[in-house]
Amino acid sequence: MDVQNVQQVRAIWTGDEWELHIVCRVETQPEPPGDRVAGIDLGICNFAAVTIGHEALLYPGGALKEDDYYFQKQRAKCGDTDSRQAR
Repeated sequence: MDVQNVQQVRAIWTGDEWELHIVCRVETQPEPPGDRVAGIDLGICNFAAVTIGHEALLYPGGALKEDDYYFQKQRAKCGDTDSRQAR
């Protein structure tokens, strides 16, 4: 550890003893994730896009958007938004 990497030094009283906290800047090299990695992107137009290796799966969100639109209209027709019908 070089002195140039030290960013902050704090003395903390724990009630019984003093602790010295030293915060340093350390460069790390991320490890490759490996062969079994999935990437998931959650979106608005498409509910989810998932990639696994060289395969890609798309879960369209059109049906969810249609359902939300329908139920928002039905809720707006109710006079009492706290009613059982609105829920």
